[in-house]
Amino acid sequence: MTEHEHHAPGHERAAEVLGEVRREMRLARVLASPPRVTHTLLALLIVFHTLVHLWAWRLSSGAPDPVPFGAALAFGWKSGPAIEAGQWWRLVTPAFLHGNLLHLLVNGYALHVLGPLVERLQGSHRYLVLLLLTAIAGTTASLAFTPAPAVGASGAIFGLLGAAMALGLRSRDALPPRMRRALVLGLLPWVLLNFAIGFVVPRVDNAAHLGGFLAGGALALVMGHRMRPAPHGHRAWRAAAIVAALVTALAVGHMLMEVRRCGGSVPAFEACYRADFEAAREPEPP
Repeated sequence: MTEHEHHAPGHERAAEVLGEVRREMRLARVLASPPRVTHTLLALLIVFHTLVHLWAWRLSSGAPDPVPFGAALAFGWKSGPAIEAGQWWRLVTPAFLHGNLLHLLVNGYALHVLGPLVERLQGSHRYLVLLLLTAIAGTTASLAFTPAPAVGASGAIFGLLGAAMALGLRSRDALPPRMRRALVLGLLPWVLLNFAIGFVVPRVDNAAHLGGFLAGGALALVMGHRMRPAPHGHRAWRAAAIVAALVTALAVGHMLMEVRRCGGSVPAFEACYRADFEAAREPEPP
């Protein structure tokens, strides 16, 4: 045996250790990045919840009976007839609205816990695209199986659950084993529990949850993550994120125009949303 052959196993082990150290250092840098998109979205959810209260108060001014908060959600909730009539933006806007304060707090807390991790692993650009597409997937699934109006960011949040689990399964050579186990086995009980709650608690839209979850998992498998950057990937995902931000802004702009069109008086409001009110007096939060 030559001296070179004698030391080869040691060199291979040293290379493995060096690779592991580099991976851990890169992961530490990734996990230290600020989750700006998540924080911005949390702020927007609070802003829009406040706006709905203001819209209900404005409609109630001078009216013999106050307009309830739940009815004012009609400006942006999921409405099958409206979407079929061309109001595509209602595939997006339900994710910004919540049926009550508890609904907002539950979804906000879930976003606060899950969002930063997925955003850091995927990067803000991929993450923004993921949020938009899973929100649309959740609304679309709800539209297919639940005719009643609906609001809530749960479709996108279940999309984050699906994405996190897919990243744990996909990233065998990029993430430490303990982190992959946490992403898959640690989140699985929460997914099963929340789906079970959807079958027990009335007015929980499991179709939206399932649509978002499946879309999030599939998208994460295709999108990849920051631990293994692809050539020219940053530029492409930045362009996709700009498109996603523009689509979201356009959808929100349409909702605000809807407030102006139908929010001037109670008769105008009722005329705009009579079909929705007949389907359900209050929105069904996913």
